[in-house]
Amino acid sequence: MITYDLHVHTTASDGLFTPSQVIEKAVRAGLKGIAITDHDTVDGIAEAIGCAAQYPGFVVVPGIELNTNQDQQSVHVLGYGMDFTSYRFVEKLGQMRQWREERAQAIVQKLKCLGYSIEYDEVQHQAQGAIGRPHIARVLAKKNLVPSANWAFGHLLTRGKPAYVPRHPFTPIDATNLIHEFHGIAVLAHPGLIHHQNLVTDLLDRHPACFEGIEVYYPAHAPYQVEKYRAMAETRGLLMTGGSDFHGEGTSEHAPNIGFRGINDELYSVFQKEINI
Repeated sequence: MITYDLHVHTTASDGLFTPSQVIEKAVRAGLKGIAITDHDTVDGIAEAIGCAAQYPGFVVVPGIELNTNQDQQSVHVLGYGMDFTSYRFVEKLGQMRQWREERAQAIVQKLKCLGYSIEYDEVQHQAQGAIGRPHIARVLAKKNLVPSANWAFGHLLTRGKPAYVPRHPFTPIDATNLIHEFHGIAVLAHPGLIHHQNLVTDLLDRHPACFEGIEVYYPAHAPYQVEKYRAMAETRGLLMTGGSDFHGEGTSEHAPNIGFRGINDELYSVFQKEINI
């Protein structure tokens, strides 16, 4: 039985619900706790913890999802239990937010050159927190410039498409170093989405001290992938985590509901011993 969802997004990044709304949904879903893992920001954690105080025993795990690149592949790294109130940590994340804004501006400019009537201030208005490609896709869809936000991603915004702009250079090991610097643990997020699977084993085996866990349970992981990543975790002595990647809307990867994927009490008890909460 799933009791903890360790991969949840809010309006602090590209989610559609505020941290408080996310907590309310998680409580109604019967969960015992969630991790707030917004992209490159911890801005939603304090509000979530404050809301959760209304529900004795409900756990909010401070988390983050860092977007990185390795060998021209997108790799996401989840961090848990960091000192998210540290001024130095927030300052470093501010630099990453600046990279995001510069990238979004470049994407908007490419779209305009392609004939799409979109302005950067519209994207800023759509994004209540850290700006990302989902906000651009939603603006395009809301203005009926594309059939849907998913269409915008598939045809315009992903690698190899006409409006794609690479991220600022930031590797998975850069991400794990940042998480460890502020006393967190690092987990390789949704490995099944990494295009070349040899990169998964390369990251785990060439850098054995960098990752404490693997996100085994994920909406887009087929049963055979779950077993594959379970075995990888077990043979390497790594934590097994899981979550819905809830954003508030369903896509081919994200779950439409909090708690759709996650972990049970037994796995959480192992996880809890490794984090600072």
